[in-house]
Formats: sequence, structure tokens, C-alpha cells
Amino acid sequence: MGATILDSISIKTIDLATTNGKGPTLICSKMIREGTDPDTQVEFVRGTTPVFAPRSVGSWAAYRVREADDSGPIRFVKVSDPSDGL
Repeated sequence: MGATILDSISIKTIDLATTNGKGPTLICSKMIREGTDPDTQVEFVRGTTPVFAPRSVGSWAAYRVREADDSGPIRFVKVSDPSDGL
């Protein structure tokens, strides 16, 4: 994966500056495929700056990014089957 993952009490912290452009949805989907418990809490940072509030790996894996287009800006969209499109 190439991401720096730091274990704190019960939350995994992932620095998005080290993920080669991969975002939370793809990172968490991969973590689940590699055996991470979907209930594991994860927070994303850039350096020391929090980017998103902590939530479960499973929650992040249930979303995909919808790129900005004529209908609006970039959005996270919930998918019915998190394994779709991976």
C-alpha cells in the first residue's frame, strides 16, 4: 500500500501524504481485503493535520468518489456492494 500507518490506542492513523494519491475509500477497501476488521477505526491526516473525522474502515469502504462534473463538485457516494468496482 505504501501508506504510513501509525497505531494509536484504538484508531489507525493514515497519512494521506504517503499514499501515492490513493484516497480513503480505496485504502480502506484494500485494508478489508487484506484482513483488517471492518470495525477498526481509522483517521486520515496530512502530516499532523486531520483531514476527516475518525470512522470505521468498513464505513469508508462503503463509499466511492464521484468526480466533479456538470451536476456538482466531487462527492463521496455510498455504494450498495462495497466490493463493486475494485
